[in-house]
Amino acid sequence: NLASIRNNLGSLYRRLGRYDEAESMIRQALSAREKDLGPEHLQTASSLNNLANLYDELGRPAEAEPLFIRAAAIWEKQLGPDHPYVATGCFNLGLLNARLRRWAESETYYLRAREIRKKQLGDDHPDYALVLHALANVYRDQGRHSGAEPLYTRSLAITEAALGPGHLSVASILNDLARLRRLQGDAETAENLLLRALAIQENAGLDQPELAETLHNYAELMREQGRVDEAAELEERAGSIRSRPESP
Repeated sequence: NLASIRNNLGSLYRRLGRYDEAESMIRQALSAREKDLGPEHLQTASSLNNLANLYDELGRPAEAEPLFIRAAAIWEKQLGPDHPYVATGCFNLGLLNARLRRWAESETYYLRAREIRKKQLGDDHPDYALVLHALANVYRDQGRHSGAEPLYTRSLAITEAALGPGHLSVASILNDLARLRRLQGDAETAENLLLRALAIQENAGLDQPELAETLHNYAELMREQGRVDEAAELEERAGSIRSRPESP
């Protein structure tokens, strides 16, 4: 129907970076679904979640948060408290709260997402590993290094086994684990982890913000060791990537 077409168009425009058109399409879909299907229908929740993701991506968390909460509440009411969609809602809210540095709220949402995904998917599924990785980041950023380390290690092992050692998700974990090692004063291990992450991203042909972040992290490590020329080269490359429009 027309609402579904608009919802899908909104998702497409978001991926293309056409954010004004994306917002218009998703809001129209949401309005139609609330009117025709009701405010607690699953398709209404889908549009709420899409609009929340758009606002979150645009750095508008105050608008995204109530939409994420509404979507998660609908999923829980209609599908039950242990449905994978509820885990997705909790994960989204964990990410949003982490970006706002609301650590206690973020941890609560991540722990619930972890519980649901372990129950529904098992503790060797990559979606379970994704929650471990995100929770590790929260612990690291609070200085709870002893709590973060085993989560990174377990997340890395699951992801490598499930998706392969050259997958971009592996590179993401390596990059964040390197930041932990750097904070712990283990520069050698941090550098080796960053080199592995860079190799994966470059072999995959990645030339996007994720690669720029790894280069920036590597530059910071070099700068701390007094290797300023290497740091400058890495930052220059990262800046070049950031200045280019992102591919859809």
